Amino acid sequence: MFLWLKRVLGLADAKEASSNYFRRGLQYSQQNNHKKAFKFYQKAAKLDNPQAQYNLSIMYAQGLGVSINPNKAFFWCSKAAQNGEPLAQYNLAVIYGKGIGIEADPVESLNWYEQAAKQGMVEAQFNLGVCYAKGIGTPNDYEESAKWYSQAAKQGEVNSQYNLGCMYESGLGVEENYTEAVAWYKEAANQGEANAQYCLGACFENGKGVDKNLQTAIQYYKQAAEGGAVAAQLSLGKIFANEIAQELDYKSSAFWYLKAAKQGDATAQYTMGLLYEKGVGVGQDNEEAIYWFTKAAKQDHPKAKNCLGLIYNNGVGVKVDYEEAAKWYESAADQEESNAQYNLGKLFENGLGLKQDKQMAFFC
Repeated sequence: MFLWLKRVLGLADAKEASSNYFRRGLQYSQQNNHKKAFKFYQKAAKLDNPQAQYNLSIMYAQGLGVSINPNKAFFWCSKAAQNGEPLAQYNLAVIYGKGIGIEADPVESLNWYEQAAKQGMVEAQFNLGVCYAKGIGTPNDYEESAKWYSQAAKQGEVNSQYNLGCMYESGLGVEENYTEAVAWYKEAANQGEANAQYCLGACFENGKGVDKNLQTAIQYYKQAAEGGAVAAQLSLGKIFANEIAQELDYKSSAFWYLKAAKQGDATAQYTMGLLYEKGVGVGQDNEEAIYWFTKAAKQDHPKAKNCLGLIYNNGVGVKVDYEEAAKWYESAADQEESNAQYNLGKLFENGLGLKQDKQMAFFC
């Protein structure tokens, strides 16, 4: 009985000592006295204080009060994780997931994310949701993914809120529920998540989970578009050039298409080519039209290729060049662009830029 009590008291004394050492280390850290902090963290770590072990791993990793030593950083991070420190568990998951200094091990990464997630660490819950959604370290399991996204979302994690909205909208891992999707999109949108703002705009435009309301849709699209969401910029471009808007506004349409085009969206680049070619919403400018058609064509946009073919075929802003026209027609025709196939046939029929070939003209 006495030996048992002595052991318990000994463990209690060690725990108290480790806590004192940790607090001293923390005080010195707050004073930026890393050498003294390291000394006390080391004492606490050797007495199995998980927070001290974690802090020691960070100091070895960043060279705070001690020379950088990745091996010792990994050793103390592992010790802290095994002793239940969630920050260490999360870091260890990242290390195994990315293969930082060791061979990548997605299964081990998943294990440590789960350990941290079960302790309520929101970043780990989100990453665990990603792992189950993408099948990283485990087979795809959308139900499990939705479970972890839900836990993180309830803690305010914006990416999880957006992802959960997507899952409810598509019925992936959860029962399809547009109302629930809208609720989570709103949570994320209120935190400035541009993709969620776009999805919310789409819900209002199409009446998914809410009553149709184009003006509200436009408001959310604008928020998303200003945050750089290309899909929202395209939606605004389309709305302002379409009769579904209260009045046509080609300048606004061109403004948003140009935003998307500058971000590299091929459809927007093609549309800007058309707008400059026709002088709609912008001043008529053949050089700008060619510039944007070329941008889109280099991304394999078949209609843009056909437009370039027509430009060189007809000499619009450039010298007539049937060979160049044939090149763009042929490239678009290979993508089943029917107008390009017809135009290519005409070149074959008349021997323009190509050797005359009536049979090829027929098949085009």
